[in-house]
Amino acid sequence: MPDLRGPPVRLPHPGAPPALVRGDGGGRDHGVPRHLPAERGGRAPREAPPRCLLDPGRRGAPTPGAPGSFQRSEHAYRTPGSLRATRRLRLGCRQSGRAYDDHPKSHQSHSPHGRSTMSRAIAFISTTALAIIILVAACSDNAAESNGNAGGDAAPHTTTTKAIVQVAGTKGNEAVAGTITFTQQDGGVLVEATVTGLAAGKHGFHIHQLGDVTCVDGKCTKGHWNPTGAKHGGPDAAERHHGDLGNLEAGADGKATYKRLDKMVQLNGHDSIVGRGIIIHAGADDLTSQPTGAAGARVGQGVIGIAEEK
Repeated sequence: MPDLRGPPVRLPHPGAPPALVRGDGGGRDHGVPRHLPAERGGRAPREAPPRCLLDPGRRGAPTPGAPGSFQRSEHAYRTPGSLRATRRLRLGCRQSGRAYDDHPKSHQSHSPHGRSTMSRAIAFISTTALAIIILVAACSDNAAESNGNAGGDAAPHTTTTKAIVQVAGTKGNEAVAGTITFTQQDGGVLVEATVTGLAAGKHGFHIHQLGDVTCVDGKCTKGHWNPTGAKHGGPDAAERHHGDLGNLEAGADGKATYKRLDKMVQLNGHDSIVGRGIIIHAGADDLTSQPTGAAGARVGQGVIGIAEEK
């Protein structure tokens, strides 16, 4: 009579790993244990087993990480059974000429989304670094400026006590040359001049508005220096331009000298003559004609500058 009891049933040891179950592919499910409750140490079922990718060189090959490509489950076990199944799948993929992707996450940075995210991150870091550099540089400049002011490096305001002019002839009057000085005195400004190369006789002698001597005819200096808007007159007139100095008188040798303590000329303040022009005219200033005394053409010109104190 046959034995109907069958082979003895072996119960699992209490410490043994859970039994493996069959997958939907007919083989072992790559080492996935039976689904047990969480309180008994069970894990969630694995995702679908990996698949072969199409040849990346073929048309229509899926992008790693896209739907249909292999995504390895974070809950997968690395048991001997799963390793053997992975080797078999990899071997089958090679034999069929298709690719097997066991690390799809390594391609994440090559996806359009990954590249876009990385580009934005790099741009943000670069912009932030540039802003920090500019801020540090600005703070350094401000600190240096503050230290300089605190140390008294700024040039103090000085009072001009002497000015000087080098006179040169205009076009056609190259022989005209000389020196004029303005020195601050208790009762006014002492004006002294020595000019040579002039025709014998009187020559109008005035301070003009601008110190621009680039014009060969002297006209870039504009009109007489007249900050108060007064009428033209002689140097001793009650009403006159600040620039009305009267006449130089040259001898037969063409040399003219001049010396006068003027109470209207100023070396400092709003009406200072420093930086303005000097003009010597071809004819005499009649001291009455408006607006310049009918002194004629300009034969000499120069710029009033600050002189070295001696």
